[in-house]
Amino acid sequence: DSKRSKIFIKLSCGSYTTCTEPAMNRNGVCEFYTLLSLECVLPEDVEACPDVIISACSVNPSTEELETFSYERYRFKEVFGSNKAEWLTLREDKAKDFLGFEMFPGSVLLR
Repeated sequence: DSKRSKIFIKLSCGSYTTCTEPAMNRNGVCEFYTLLSLECVLPEDVEACPDVIISACSVNPSTEELETFSYERYRFKEVFGSNKAEWLTLREDKAKDFLGFEMFPGSVLLR
Protein backbone atom coordinates (compact mmCIF):
# COMPACT_ATOMS: atom_id res chain seq x y z
CA ASP A 1 0.00 0.00 0.00
CA SER A 2 1.67 3.24 -1.12
CA LYS A 3 -0.15 5.15 1.62
CA ARG A 4 1.86 3.24 4.20
CA SER A 5 5.17 2.89 2.39
CA LYS A 6 7.04 4.57 5.25
CA ILE A 7 6.24 3.55 8.80
CA PHE A 8 7.11 5.25 12.09
CA ILE A 9 6.96 3.97 15.65
CA LYS A 10 5.72 6.54 18.14
CA LEU A 11 6.22 6.29 21.90
CA SER A 12 4.02 8.42 24.17
CA CYS A 13 3.81 8.78 27.94
CA GLY A 14 1.35 11.41 29.09
CA SER A 15 2.04 14.60 27.12
CA TYR A 16 5.55 13.45 26.09
CA THR A 17 6.09 11.88 22.66
CA THR A 18 9.00 10.73 20.52
CA CYS A 19 9.13 9.02 17.15
CA THR A 20 11.52 6.93 15.08
CA GLU A 21 12.82 7.93 11.69
CA PRO A 22 10.72 6.43 8.87
CA ALA A 23 11.37 2.84 7.80
CA MET A 24 10.39 1.46 4.42
CA ASN A 25 7.56 -1.05 4.42
CA ARG A 26 8.88 -4.04 2.46
CA ASN A 27 6.22 -6.70 2.05
CA GLY A 28 4.69 -5.78 5.39
CA VAL A 29 7.98 -5.77 7.31
CA CYS A 30 9.78 -2.71 8.67
CA GLU A 31 13.06 -2.83 10.51
CA PHE A 32 13.89 -0.13 13.03
CA TYR A 33 17.37 -0.04 14.47
CA THR A 34 16.56 2.84 16.77
CA LEU A 35 16.83 3.36 20.47
CA LEU A 36 14.03 5.72 21.47
CA SER A 37 14.45 7.69 24.66
CA LEU A 38 11.81 9.90 26.14
CA GLU A 39 12.89 12.63 28.51
CA CYS A 40 10.02 13.45 30.81
CA VAL A 41 9.18 14.41 34.35
CA LEU A 42 7.23 11.67 36.09
CA PRO A 43 5.85 11.16 39.59
CA GLU A 44 7.99 9.17 42.03
CA ASP A 45 5.15 6.73 42.62
CA VAL A 46 5.14 4.36 39.63
CA GLU A 47 1.39 3.78 40.16
CA ALA A 48 0.78 7.48 39.41
CA CYS A 49 2.74 7.48 36.13
CA PRO A 50 0.71 7.89 32.93
CA ASP A 51 0.19 4.95 30.61
CA VAL A 52 2.66 4.27 27.80
CA ILE A 53 1.27 4.11 24.28
CA ILE A 54 3.28 2.52 21.48
CA SER A 55 1.89 3.26 18.02
CA ALA A 56 2.68 2.33 14.42
CA CYS A 57 2.02 5.31 12.16
CA SER A 58 2.28 6.40 8.55
CA VAL A 59 2.15 9.80 6.89
CA ASN A 60 -1.14 10.78 5.28
CA PRO A 61 -0.13 12.06 1.82
CA SER A 62 -3.00 14.57 1.80
CA THR A 63 -2.36 16.20 5.18
CA GLU A 64 1.32 15.29 5.78
CA GLU A 65 0.33 14.32 9.33
CA LEU A 66 1.11 11.09 11.15
CA GLU A 67 -1.83 8.67 11.27
CA THR A 68 -1.89 5.80 13.73
CA PHE A 69 -2.98 2.47 12.28
CA SER A 70 -2.07 0.23 15.21
CA TYR A 71 -1.18 0.74 18.86
CA GLU A 72 -1.08 -0.75 22.31
CA ARG A 73 -1.50 0.87 25.68
CA TYR A 74 0.46 -0.36 28.69
CA ARG A 75 0.63 0.62 32.33
CA PHE A 76 3.95 2.33 32.97
CA LYS A 77 5.12 -0.34 35.41
CA GLU A 78 4.43 -3.09 32.85
CA VAL A 79 6.85 -1.60 30.34
CA PHE A 80 9.62 0.08 32.30
CA GLY A 81 11.84 -1.31 35.00
CA SER A 82 12.35 -4.66 33.33
CA ASN A 83 15.80 -5.64 32.09
CA LYS A 84 14.55 -8.20 29.59
CA ALA A 85 13.67 -7.73 25.94
CA GLU A 86 10.05 -8.43 25.10
CA TRP A 87 7.96 -8.51 21.93
CA LEU A 88 4.83 -6.39 22.29
CA THR A 89 1.96 -7.05 19.91
CA LEU A 90 0.05 -4.03 18.66
CA ARG A 91 -3.67 -3.92 17.91
CA GLU A 92 -5.43 -2.31 14.98
CA ASP A 93 -6.88 1.16 15.49
CA LYS A 94 -10.47 0.20 14.67
CA ALA A 95 -11.57 3.86 14.56
CA LYS A 96 -9.41 4.38 11.48
CA ASP A 97 -9.68 0.87 9.99
CA PHE A 98 -6.60 1.22 7.75
CA LEU A 99 -5.63 -2.45 7.80
CA GLY A 100 -7.18 -4.91 5.42
CA PHE A 101 -8.85 -8.13 6.43
CA GLU A 102 -6.44 -10.47 8.24
CA MET A 103 -3.55 -7.97 8.14
CA PHE A 104 -1.27 -8.23 11.18
CA PRO A 105 -1.14 -4.89 13.05
CA GLY A 106 2.50 -5.37 14.03
CA SER A 107 4.77 -6.05 16.95
CA VAL A 108 7.64 -4.13 18.51
CA LEU A 109 10.66 -5.42 20.41
CA LEU A 110 11.00 -3.42 23.60
CA ARG A 111 14.18 -3.49 25.69
